[in-house]
Amino acid sequence: MKKYILLLLLAALSLGGAELFVGPKGQYKTILSGIKAMKPGDTLTILPGVYRESIEIANLGSKDKITTIRAKYP
Repeated sequence: MKKYILLLLLAALSLGGAELFVGPKGQYKTILSGIKAMKPGDTLTILPGVYRESIEIANLGSKDKITTIRAKYP
């Protein structure tokens, strides 16, 4: 019985994606590096800043890879 409870708990924890941050104080300094690090279910939050890059989402691979990309306003 304890094995089943542990398996259910692990399954529930694996359903939620990670939140990745792009910005001067984020994990990633460029939007592209943040997108490439995403896994299914993740959310990419773009922090305030100046980003000098051009990105084509269609050319980054599987559409299933990107779940949510959002901007955080001050």
